[in-house]
Amino acid sequence: MDDFSRNCQELEKYLRNTSFNYKEEMAEATKNCSSKLDVYDLIFGLLFGTLGAVLDTNDKIKDFLDKIHEVSNSDNPSDKNKIIDLFSKILKHKGDWMDQVPVIQEDGRVVSKFVNRNAQEVSKYIWKGSANTPHRIFWGHDIFSLSQDNPFFLEIKQYGFAEGVLQAVRHILADTCSKQGLPIPTSSWWDKVDGDKRTNGLLDYCQRYADDVLGKKQGGGNNEVFNQLFSIHMQDVLANGFACASVAAYCKARNISDEERKQQIVITALAANFLGSAILGAVDKGIPHINWICLFYLTQSTYKLIKASNKNIDILWCKTEELVAESNRLNESVIKKQRETEQDIKYLLSQPDLREKKRSSLMDSFERSQS
Repeated sequence: MDDFSRNCQELEKYLRNTSFNYKEEMAEATKNCSSKLDVYDLIFGLLFGTLGAVLDTNDKIKDFLDKIHEVSNSDNPSDKNKIIDLFSKILKHKGDWMDQVPVIQEDGRVVSKFVNRNAQEVSKYIWKGSANTPHRIFWGHDIFSLSQDNPFFLEIKQYGFAEGVLQAVRHILADTCSKQGLPIPTSSWWDKVDGDKRTNGLLDYCQRYADDVLGKKQGGGNNEVFNQLFSIHMQDVLANGFACASVAAYCKARNISDEERKQQIVITALAANFLGSAILGAVDKGIPHINWICLFYLTQSTYKLIKASNKNIDILWCKTEELVAESNRLNESVIKKQRETEQDIKYLLSQPDLREKKRSSLMDSFERSQS
């Protein structure tokens, strides 16, 4: 076989093999990055989220958790229900300065009183003696408070460092069990002064909501709204945990290992949980129930989804760069082969006898292929 035929065959073989490799490489890269949800992912994601919303707004669970808080806030926590008895002892917080601070009276007596972040009594504008007083909004329950009422600062001052930090955590967990819940972090940043008293922008918004939407003109309606819109509850934590644990079990049962697909299912469940809780709260009380724990994890899962998606994009980008480099190499090889072929053609044209011989050889090859 002469050089011309050999060059043609080598070029044809190279092009055929290279084209196959391109298709194979891109197909493999695309397959590894595929994160498409199927119908079962959507159905079970919505199911887990909806069940979480039902759990989040269930009155029996709410009463059970509130009982734990009530007993844990007594002098000697004890209850005939073993679960309530156990947790109330663990979460005991009666007498903590996070709730009331000792104030020396003119007659020398020390009395525990509710105060605000200016260390002024707040009994003038909260329901005195009511279990629903919004004292937590004004004092001792915002972990991000930059004032003297930061719960960890208060408990450390009262009990010492190690015991104080532990007691602050106990108290915070106990308060999330109550129906009132725990004010969202940064709630103290919304404080403002109104005449001779200190108020809070979030609480004022809730009062306007109570007045305009619910038609509750009596004092304290604002706190009911605050509990639904701007408080964290243990029930929120349990509902969110149920949804996430259910998704994790589902992914394990179906051997779903792709991170992007996992996060898409989690987001589906948490979105259903969040919206379901808001809708059920609005139907039950006329106030949407905002599950801040769910919203936090929904934001976190969205970030994880973007991160996983970017990772897959990077994989495809790197593979594309490899193929572009290979394409450039192929292009250079084609140009090189083309030049060699042109030289062979010029040589054949300059040699009549050799050209006639090649023509006869090609005709013979063609006739043999047809026979």
